[in-house]
Amino acid sequence: FEADRLVGEAGVANDPFRLVVRVAGLGTTGFVAEEFLRNEYRIEDEFSDFENVIYILTPFDRPETYDRLAEGLT
Repeated sequence: FEADRLVGEAGVANDPFRLVVRVAGLGTTGFVAEEFLRNEYRIEDEFSDFENVIYILTPFDRPETYDRLAEGLT
């Protein structure tokens, strides 16, 4: 991301290393999505709740990890 894309509302911090996946409206919860991605795609999240799953993405992750995450989310 470029710096100008990371600027948000005053008082709101953006973290380019976190991916928030909102599952509300898909007929599932973040808890179910978390379990599915962990069991089927070996992807560990940072946090989940009723509407979201949050992942930490780092430059140290292997490309295969991102491929599994993208496939699982699809």
